Amino acid sequence: MKLHSPQFESGLKRLVKATIRSSPELKREHRRVKGYRRKLNLVWLWRLAISVLLGFAAWNIQTSTGHLATALAGVSVYLLAALCIRISSLWAKLHQSTDLPALTILPVATETIFQWELQKFIRESLFLILDLLLIFGALALASGFPAWKWACSLVFVAVSWVYVMTLSVYGALRLPRWIIQMASTGLIVIGVVLFFGRNAVCPYAIRLLDLWGLKLTLLLPTGWVVAPFELMGQSSHWWLFTLWLPGLFMLSYLKGWLFELRKGITYREFLLPQAADQIPDEDSELRSTSEESRRLGPSEIEEIVAGGKYLSRPGFLIRHFPEKILWRWLNLREQALAEFIHPNGIAIWPAWKKLFVVLAGMSLLTILGGAFSHTTQIACLGLCIFVVFCMALANLVNHGRTFIPTWLSGINVPMYAGYGIGYKELGGLFLKCALVQVPYLVIAMMILGGLTTWCMGLPIEQGFLYGIKVAGLIFALRFILVVFAFSSGTNDTSRFRLSSIFIVACAAVFGLGFLGLGIAGLFVPNTVLSFVFWGGSLLDAWILFLVYGWAYRFIRFDLMSVPRQ
Repeated sequence: MKLHSPQFESGLKRLVKATIRSSPELKREHRRVKGYRRKLNLVWLWRLAISVLLGFAAWNIQTSTGHLATALAGVSVYLLAALCIRISSLWAKLHQSTDLPALTILPVATETIFQWELQKFIRESLFLILDLLLIFGALALASGFPAWKWACSLVFVAVSWVYVMTLSVYGALRLPRWIIQMASTGLIVIGVVLFFGRNAVCPYAIRLLDLWGLKLTLLLPTGWVVAPFELMGQSSHWWLFTLWLPGLFMLSYLKGWLFELRKGITYREFLLPQAADQIPDEDSELRSTSEESRRLGPSEIEEIVAGGKYLSRPGFLIRHFPEKILWRWLNLREQALAEFIHPNGIAIWPAWKKLFVVLAGMSLLTILGGAFSHTTQIACLGLCIFVVFCMALANLVNHGRTFIPTWLSGINVPMYAGYGIGYKELGGLFLKCALVQVPYLVIAMMILGGLTTWCMGLPIEQGFLYGIKVAGLIFALRFILVVFAFSSGTNDTSRFRLSSIFIVACAAVFGLGFLGLGIAGLFVPNTVLSFVFWGGSLLDAWILFLVYGWAYRFIRFDLMSVPRQ
């Protein structure tokens, strides 16, 4: 589908080239843009390297265990992560694409815009085909398949891709976005830990995959499409092909889901209504923002100005204990920043209350799972750890609207960059918000640690100790994520220069140091030495936070970034 005229584009390109040749300034700008295009080519090479790494991982699992079912379980987990990413990508394309502001003011039908964005989503998903080709090719190579089985592997590649795309449409239509974001973030974190800690963590992960194998493949919906690949080996489980029936059933509903997804979207020019007057309230500084305001007349406005009421600060209603503690701890400047970041109020306790409810329910599920088998109990425990970890990290890392990119004439600017707000004061505010939540974090991780050691037959006191250490690592990870959040809205690594090399080197050294020290702090048998490593990981994250703050202060980063086309 084309939303442009090829003849018009050809003539415009010739005119642009002639104009560039006639201006030295435009020639320099053209060279800079070509450098940006080379950067996009490097992104493609980086994505190709990830595909090769996935193929190598599948080959390594197959050769180290000798079980094709174990490798397919790993493929199922990868497809689950790819599915979450695809759902988020489809939602972003349909609701937050950078070309929507331009398309909505043009005489273009909503159906045409929807098809255009869907076409962009499909083009981005072609990399998944490359991943699947290398993964199934690696499995075929490790299993020594003949030529006809290599050809059959292409069928599994096509079926898996269509299946994931179908589930992506269903997920974007039915599933809450926060669940998908939490799952994708958690799976990506697990992938990063497995990559950088492959010598210490990967053997245990492969052993767990080898233990569960077919069970995990049957448990995950993304495993149903790859499970029949086991028949290409020596398996005689022909009933595995019945797992394709749900996929065929969902494929028959794909057209209806697309229609329903399209019906729920209306592309139109967004016009802000005239804002109502906010009447200053001198009785309470922390008033509710939900109160309905009205338009004031000239005499009422003059009375508010003459009486000094306009100097009173708006606020929001604070009901819970941790929010009250935080609000009293903040100074006036930080209170204003908190109102900017969370215009509807800071909500700490409701999020942690939800986490403790989920933790209680999944702990009960884990305990009851032991009545069936130890494997079922471990599977429930793994799901509990994953969900609680993702929720705790989401509660602790809540930037509000600080880093939301604001699209202005083709330039993305983080929301905080439009105001007189700096790295140091925002970092201090985030630190105070995190410190208030530390007691809840420690309690949750201690409960999770005690449950883990109980299921494994270890002393519960040891689990409590692990929980305290994990809570400290999650808190330290807060500093690293703040650095990456600020870096995502700047040009600190967009050009090849000394400052970019410095930032990348610091991120690599301190990031790997945090990961290595954290793993050592958890698994070193000597108690004193493990606490030394654990404290070193916390100090490492704090130093990275300070070093990036120094670079942010003196290297003069640009806070504008050109969005990808």
